[in-house]
Parts: sequence; structure tokens; C-alpha cells
Amino acid sequence: MNCPKCNTLLETNARFCPRCGEQVSAIALNNTPANPASSYPPAYIGEPPTLPLEQQRNEPLVLRPGYQQVSQPPAHGSAPQWSQPQAASAQSQQSPYYQTGVNTLASNGNTRPRRRGRGCLVGFISLLVLLLLLVGGWFLLLRPYLNDLAKNKLDNILTDAVNNIPPQVALAPAGPVNVSENLLNNLLVLSSSPNDIVKNTQIHITPNTMSMQFQVYGFTGTVNGVPKVQQGRLVITNVTVDGIAGLILSAEDITALANKHLAAAQTRINHAIVSVQMKNQELDLVFGATGSNPTPGGSPGGLPPIGTPTLPVP
Repeated sequence: MNCPKCNTLLETNARFCPRCGEQVSAIALNNTPANPASSYPPAYIGEPPTLPLEQQRNEPLVLRPGYQQVSQPPAHGSAPQWSQPQAASAQSQQSPYYQTGVNTLASNGNTRPRRRGRGCLVGFISLLVLLLLLVGGWFLLLRPYLNDLAKNKLDNILTDAVNNIPPQVALAPAGPVNVSENLLNNLLVLSSSPNDIVKNTQIHITPNTMSMQFQVYGFTGTVNGVPKVQQGRLVITNVTVDGIAGLILSAEDITALANKHLAAAQTRINHAIVSVQMKNQELDLVFGATGSNPTPGGSPGGLPPIGTPTLPVP
């Protein structure tokens, strides 16, 4: 604040002018009504900053009325009008941004199903390739290996069963011979053990079919077939393999093994087979004359009970 008489800069909270001795309180009372803009807020949008006292010492007193004119109500009222275009321009600048965001979200929403579709397609192709590799590995590598092991073990079981046929059967006269289901199962039990690959073999005879149940690699399987006589030889026909064991052993494998060992058994009994008939738990054979077996073929028939002493053939 300056002294209105001598224009001397007064110190803060000074009561008298140090130069002319004018009382400061009187100066303040005289200057208070002269400033009508004091009732308005000291600062608003567009108001210049207030300089510190140190920088106001060199400023002329003429600038202060100009500052008061800036703070007049008309100038204060025009400030909101000047700021409204800025708000409108800000809204106009913000609207493209939000539209761009909406378009971006829409475009993102359109691309997500495509990405999911591509992911599903890649997963499906990978699953298909893996399935083809597993199927190819099963049929080309694993199944042939397991098939050979199972056939070799089943071949050994049937070979031992044929070798257990007593030689006295060759001395039996021609005519009908009854072969029971228990007799055939006893021959198979003597040729297998619980730790074998193929185990728990059981033969069942009905009037319509002859079946053999067994376990291979722990999986249960059933072989069904119909015995017939062809040119004096007993053969197995219409062979089917049921169960998971059918994935390892085929009907052709079982047919070849069964006919091979039926021929060996017929050679051992030294009789031709005239006819065969199936009954419940029984197989009825009709033997031909001794030594009338033209070619190897047949099946065990007319076997004495297991445990009968073996007699030498004359």
C-alpha cells in the first residue's frame, strides 16, 4: 500500500506514513468505499495472478485501477460466456473419442468369436492328429506284439491239452463216443497256470454252439464256434470273438489255432470222425474204424477220465 499524499510505499501494518506522517487507518477508511469490486470473489477464470509485494514496489500506481476494471461485474459476467465455447469445443473433441471407443469395442466383439473359432479348429485338428497316431500305433506296433504273445500262449495251452490225451483212446472201437464238457475243461486246466497271459479257459457246450471263455491280459473274451465234420476231419466253423479280447485276437487267429490242434488230436486218437452232434454240456462223436484217419483232422473224443493210468500201446 502506498501513501495517497506522498505516494510513499508503506510497510506492512504501518499506522503512519514515515514521510508525511499521514495516519494509515484514515487512508484505509477512505479507500475502502472507493473499491466497489471488493464484494466479488478476488479470483475467477481468466484473472491474472497477484504479484508478491517485493515485485509490486516498482509498479506504478496507475496499473491498479486497470486491475480493478478487470474485476468489474461486467467483465466477471462475461467470463462464463467465454468459457462456454470451450466446454462445447471440449465436448466436440471428446465425442470422436467415445465413438472411437464404441467402434473399438464393437470391432473387438466381432474378432473374439473368430479367435475362439480358430482355437477350436486348432484343438480339433490336434485331437484328430493324436487320435490318428494312437490308432496307427495300435494297429502297426502294439496290437501285432500283443497278438503274437497271446497266440503263442494259447497255442502252448492247446498243445499241452492234446499231449494229455491218453494213448488208450487209439484202442477204442468204432462207434459213438460221448465227450463231456468237464473232460475238456480238465485237459485245459492241466495246461494253464494263473500267471499266464491267457488263463481261466472254460468250455461250454450247448445244442447250438460251442464256446470257450478265457482271459487275455486281464480282459475277458469269448470264442464261439460250431464244430463240423469235413472229409472225415473235425473242424471248427463260424468262429466269432466277443469282448475286449477281440481287439487282440481275431476270428481268423482262433480258427487257425483250433483246427490245427483238432487235427493233432485226431491223429493222436487214430480214428476218423464220421459225425458230430452237440448237446447240453456234451459232444457226441462217431468214430470210424481204427487207423481210418485219412488226413490229420478231428477233435478229442471218447477220452477216459483224467488220472487213468497210461498203458503202453501194443
